[in-house]
Amino acid sequence: MRKAELLRRWVQGAIPNLAPGTFTSSSLDASAASRGVLSASAALKPCLKYMAERIGSADDAGALRLFLPVMRLIEGVLGRLFLEGARKNDGRDINNEKEGDALRSSCIKFLEIVVLCFSNKALPGAAGSQAARMKKDASQANDFSLEDLPPGHPIITRENLEEIGEYAFSTLRGLVLLGGQAEIDPNLLLAAAASSSVGNEFMGGGSSPFQQILSIIKPAALAFLKVESDAEKAGAESGDKDSFILDRSNIELG
Repeated sequence: MRKAELLRRWVQGAIPNLAPGTFTSSSLDASAASRGVLSASAALKPCLKYMAERIGSADDAGALRLFLPVMRLIEGVLGRLFLEGARKNDGRDINNEKEGDALRSSCIKFLEIVVLCFSNKALPGAAGSQAARMKKDASQANDFSLEDLPPGHPIITRENLEEIGEYAFSTLRGLVLLGGQAEIDPNLLLAAAASSSVGNEFMGGGSSPFQQILSIIKPAALAFLKVESDAEKAGAESGDKDSFILDRSNIELG
């Protein structure tokens, strides 16, 4: 139980740093958020491994006590990556460009860790895919994946985590391919920012921890998938069905 308490305090200590407006100074706020993201990146795998151990020992309640703050942690990092534009439109002070770039870089690295942890070690028929290469390259540094999560928990299921991982992977592909996030419907961002539980009691208003995270990551993934679909359609219309034509002049980055 000592390990559980240490992990829980580790996670709970990082969450306040991720809450927007921790400091009125944008520089201090970005610095605090960066520390929170670094802590989240280091904590995610050991927390998931411990939850898997608890589920395997039929201690569902023990796994859930750590799971809820871990979900808030993930939500907080993703909020820093995708919701800052909505917060700016809402009149909040946003970090200057240099500070923002450093924070975004840390958040994108965390997003990669989420992809690795919330996916399978070997994707069927995808031995040469980008996801498979990422998993192979990170096998030593990050050896948790969905296969390590025992079945049987009523809330912490492979299916729920895999859904987050799939949207996270699509979002990560978009960030790499486009060099930034495709513009997201601002109404969706505002709704996600308004419902964010970081800094508040979790699961307020009847939202599940998965729904809170998906409300952030899903619009980001769908924005890229639309761009990808348009590029594939343009390629097909060019006469080469395997062509991928990306018209950057018509792509707005958020």
